[in-house]
Amino acid sequence: MQTRNLVEAQDAVVFYGAAGGSEPLIITSSTNQLTNVIKGVTIDLHGASSQPVSLNIADNPDAILSELNKFADNFNGMVDKLHELTKFDPDTNTKGILLGESTVQQVESELYAAVQVIISGVGQYKILADIGLKTVSGAKLEVDEAKFKAAYAKDPDAVKNLFVTADKGAGAVLENRINKLIDPENGLITRQNVTLDEKTQQFQDRMDALDKLLEAKRARLETQFANLEAVLANLQSQQASLNSFTGVKPLTSTSSSSK
Repeated sequence: MQTRNLVEAQDAVVFYGAAGGSEPLIITSSTNQLTNVIKGVTIDLHGASSQPVSLNIADNPDAILSELNKFADNFNGMVDKLHELTKFDPDTNTKGILLGESTVQQVESELYAAVQVIISGVGQYKILADIGLKTVSGAKLEVDEAKFKAAYAKDPDAVKNLFVTADKGAGAVLENRINKLIDPENGLITRQNVTLDEKTQQFQDRMDALDKLLEAKRARLETQFANLEAVLANLQSQQASLNSFTGVKPLTSTSSSSK
């Protein structure tokens, strides 16, 4: 079976500019989608047109809401993991490997403080709970989607500013708090890992020292055993020599009388 091209593939071509403009910008794409022509906007091309096409761009809170739900899910996953590592089962008397670890408590404090921080100067919404991100039972996060959409409809700029205002928005606050935990030099978790590495090395050094001590003790016991074996062999040899005397008859003396 033979095939042939009916139409050669071509790049999509768009003239971009104001209506009636004399020098529109020519944009080409190998797909029927344009990205980065307008910041934050993806344009899907569905057909050719000889007439100008106008784009109406409106805010869509669904993307922000989706990211907020992802953040809550990831946060709750972390909470579940921490609870697993720090739990205590009274029925089996088993403990989580990080039970009582102060570093875990500090991590939790930092993260909960980050999601509950009050941010001033960004608009009418000052905490994440104002736009629907709330703490529920089990120390989990939950997104009230109806409250978020209502807040966004009322003041979308305030919602955006709550997240992205430079140096003090919720995004910056969360980033700074997390950096305090994972900074490669001074992070809380980093320092704790260094401490654990040092303790591990100390235990290893102690085990090596004990191994040497036990080896010396073993060598000394082997030497003592060998010496005792030699003494025992000597005693057995002497016993055998003494036993050889038991077969010798004692000497007897006779006396004669004269008349």
